[in-house]
Amino acid sequence: MSTETKTMPTMDNMSRSEKRAWKSLQRFGLEPVTDITKVEIRRPKDAPVIIDAPRVFKVPGAVPSYVVLGPLRIHNMQQELARTYQMFTQQQALAQSRAAAAQEAAAITADSQAPKTEAAPTEMPAVAAEPEVDTTGLDEEDIRMAVEQTGKTKKVVVETLRAHNGDLVETIMALTA
Repeated sequence: MSTETKTMPTMDNMSRSEKRAWKSLQRFGLEPVTDITKVEIRRPKDAPVIIDAPRVFKVPGAVPSYVVLGPLRIHNMQQELARTYQMFTQQQALAQSRAAAAQEAAAITADSQAPKTEAAPTEMPAVAAEPEVDTTGLDEEDIRMAVEQTGKTKKVVVETLRAHNGDLVETIMALTA
């Protein structure tokens, strides 16, 4: 009785079928194996199956056999690669937009340091003051990043963000497509 309570997890958080299965496994004299935090089963040409926080038991006998219990998770490499590629392209686009902004700032600085002649007063290019756009419910950082990456006006970015329920990635993709 003391070995059963020592190796068996608490019965409070088990369903009735789990309790029955556990008691059936206990009849085989399984020995618990500790210090295993993750079990990964690799199959050829398939996604690996991962069991996080498993309960592992060794079957007594000459050949080492184990019983592994726990929730399964299938590790899909294609989805992970697609997610990583998407993040990479976003970071690359952000870096390119920052580099373009830095070059533009350097060009403006170089133009302002050039010797000035008194030929004729040059007109400042008309900078259209953007009308104030209602951005309630949207993240200012998302708006700024979308404006930088797409080159669109704040008004267009805000409208597109609202159309895509505040999803920054979808907004950038829609504006650059």
